[in-house]
Amino acid sequence: RGLSFDYAEKRKPASRSANPLFDGPGQVGTSPAEPDVVRIKGSLDTSLDVMELQRRLRALQRKSREWSEEQGLNVLFLALGSLVWFDDDGEQARSPIVLVPCTLERDGPREPFRLVRDDDDAVLNTTLQYVLEQHGVIIDDTNGADPSKLVDHVTEAVASKEGWCVADEVYLSTFAYSKMAMYQDLEGLRSQGITHPLVRQLAGEP
Repeated sequence: RGLSFDYAEKRKPASRSANPLFDGPGQVGTSPAEPDVVRIKGSLDTSLDVMELQRRLRALQRKSREWSEEQGLNVLFLALGSLVWFDDDGEQARSPIVLVPCTLERDGPREPFRLVRDDDDAVLNTTLQYVLEQHGVIIDDTNGADPSKLVDHVTEAVASKEGWCVADEVYLSTFAYSKMAMYQDLEGLRSQGITHPLVRQLAGEP
């Protein structure tokens, strides 16, 4: 059934009198009480205030459902480990390493969110894998391996890169990496098209 997040909601109790001499409803001295926050402890800890956590989880669930309904893709992932690295311009970048496909569920609008893992395997961030190859860092395709081993594999692969490091952190977010697969397909078609005899004849080659 997954792991639950902390939950909280504001419940406004009945108004109470500011002056004990005026106890009747509507009497002078009666003031509205401040809303009480009711909390339910979950099995997952986060760095967010519990009310802000609810807002973000609702937004993540809504965005994930939109992608699933409109394009048939699951874009909600638990990102395990982040690679801190520098691009060609010397700008620092931070990229997730391992992506674990997940869904957010709950039994009702006043129930805690649960994080449930999908059946698909954890995978290396394919976009990061491609960029690293441009920097001479080759990460073997080891899909299906234990997530911690995948993070260790990346840590070892970038050990010789000055200033690069792996941060031990976990994020839940949406990552739409479908364009990377499209790019790889187009690259393959481009390389095949350049060498195809018919294409070369149309381009004027004898």
